[in-house]
Amino acid sequence: MAAFDLEGVVRALDGIRAQWRTSQQRAREPGEREFPSREALADIFDKFKRALFPMRLGPVDMRHESENFYVGYTLDAALRSLLEQARLELRRHAPADAGVEEHAAAIVRRFAAALPDVRRLLDSDVLAAYHGDPAARSV
Repeated sequence: MAAFDLEGVVRALDGIRAQWRTSQQRAREPGEREFPSREALADIFDKFKRALFPMRLGPVDMRHESENFYVGYTLDAALRSLLEQARLELRRHAPADAGVEEHAAAIVRRFAAALPDVRRLLDSDVLAAYHGDPAARSV
C-alpha cells in the first residue's frame, strides 16, 4: 500500500488557509463559521417542504392525528437553523453590535408568517395545472 505524507499535506493546507484568512481579514476564532452553509440551507428547505406537505413529503408512517405535531416540530427545527444561517450572512455585512440578532430574528419571523400564504399559493398552482390552465404550463 502506498504511504502518503498526510500530516505534511494537512499542515501545508492549514498554512495556506491561514494565509488566505489573514490576507482577507477573516476570523480566526476556532469553530466560527463565516459563511452560510449550502448543506445546511438544503436541509432547511427540505424541512420546509416536508412541513408544508407532511402527508406527501413527510415520514412514510405519517398519520393525520400526528400531522400538526410533526409540522410544528419540523418547522421549529427549520426556523432555528434558518435563523443561524441568517445571522452568519448578516454578520458578514454588518459592523459589530449592529443589531444582527434582532434583524435576523425579524427576517425569519416574517418568513415564517408567510408560510401559510406560500402553501395556499402552491395549492392554487397545483390545481391550475391539474385543471389545464395554460398559464400554469408557461414559463
